Amino acid sequence: MLSNLTKYLPPRSTWAWACVWSTAFAVILVRVLHSERCFRTLHGSAYIWCTSLFLWFLLCLFFLLPNRGRLILAVCLALFLLGLPHVDTFQPAATETSAVVELRSLTDAVQKVGAENPRQGYPNALPKLPSKYVLRFYELKYKPLKTNSAGPVDEFLIEAIPLRPECGCLRSFTAAEDGQIYSTREYRAATKVDARID
Repeated sequence: MLSNLTKYLPPRSTWAWACVWSTAFAVILVRVLHSERCFRTLHGSAYIWCTSLFLWFLLCLFFLLPNRGRLILAVCLALFLLGLPHVDTFQPAATETSAVVELRSLTDAVQKVGAENPRQGYPNALPKLPSKYVLRFYELKYKPLKTNSAGPVDEFLIEAIPLRPECGCLRSFTAAEDGQIYSTREYRAATKVDARID
């Protein structure tokens, strides 16, 4: 029974070469995608590794199959790719909206801590971590400020500056202790003299 099964399987040398060639192509793909900064920023490393592993599996299958099997695999893959709808995986407006929502959430958390500790004022660090999604696109900085050096922390700024403006996120945002959020299209932190977001 086992001998009948093994005669349909490719020889060991074919398995070895299939693994070698598949690994070589997958490594090239990983290097190309990782070198493309915008692609890495938009999709993340996990997406790149999953895509590369899937490609490695398909290539292994392709190299192990006979010519007729390769043709069937290629046709099925082409039909599958043609049937996929085009989805724009990155929308700058949605990403900027996520940054503004995150800034509002962080502002509420800082104001809550400040209200609970009036003698100390606002905290010296953010009371909660920003979302990983926003951190993929923006560098967030929290700046506690004092109008009186001997008094409590009575002002703060939370700045969100695009990590890669060339990838589509063009506006910087800053949230202040008054609950207002300011924005600018210049590559710098927004200030209180910039446009407000309602």
